[in-house]
Amino acid sequence: MKRYKEFSRHLHVLAQAPLQDLENEFIISGIIDKFFIQFELGWKVLKELLRYEGKATAASGSPREIIKAAYRCFDFLEEDVWL
Repeated sequence: MKRYKEFSRHLHVLAQAPLQDLENEFIISGIIDKFFIQFELGWKVLKELLRYEGKATAASGSPREIIKAAYRCFDFLEEDVWL
């Protein structure tokens, strides 16, 4: 799954954020951008998983609905963390 590979790669980069100079506004804006990309990839991976499982909710375009449906379908997700 191509999107999952991207998700994993970006997560690895984002995990390095605490090691960066958090006093630098340029660095902070880069971390925020990476977080936004990571969230987008994350809910889209969940959407693909729901589609694979044949769930009708996968047709929804709402990240919130996708996350809630994925939480009900997959026991490895923490809804509070995602929302």
